Amino acid sequence: MAIVQPGSCEFKVVDDRIEVADQAASAVACSKCAGKLRRWGWHWRMVILGGRSKKYRIRLRRMRCKGCGATHVIFPCFLAPYRRVITTLWREVVKKRFEGASLGRLAKETEFSLDTIRRWVRRAIGQSLQLEELGAK
Repeated sequence: MAIVQPGSCEFKVVDDRIEVADQAASAVACSKCAGKLRRWGWHWRMVILGGRSKKYRIRLRRMRCKGCGATHVIFPCFLAPYRRVITTLWREVVKKRFEGASLGRLAKETEFSLDTIRRWVRRAIGQSLQLEELGAK
C-alpha cells in the first residue's frame, strides 16, 4: 500500500541518488485499519528526473501497521506510486501536449517513446473525465 506524504517537496541530488528529508510519517495512520504505523526499513527505487538518461535512486521509507500488519511505503509528494517519473515532468509533458505540441517533439525533448507520451495523455484525459463525472473542477 502506498501513502503519499504531504508536506515538503524539497529534495537534492547527490551523485546518482536523490535525498529527501526522512519521511517519519508519525502523523499518518494505516489506510486499512487506521492503526499506528512504525518504521519498517527502506525501499530503493529508480526515479527519472529529466529524460530517460537521467535516472537516480531514491530511498523510500517503509512503514508497518501495528494493528493489522500491513506494509506501506511513504512517497514524497513529487513521486506518485507506480510511476518512475516525477510528477512535475509528466504533468509538464501532458500540459504541452494539450497546448498543441506534437508527440514527436515531446518524445525528442524528453527522450521518452511516442507510446509512453500517448499513454500519459490518455491517463490524464481519463482522470479528468472521472473528476468531471464526480462534479469536481
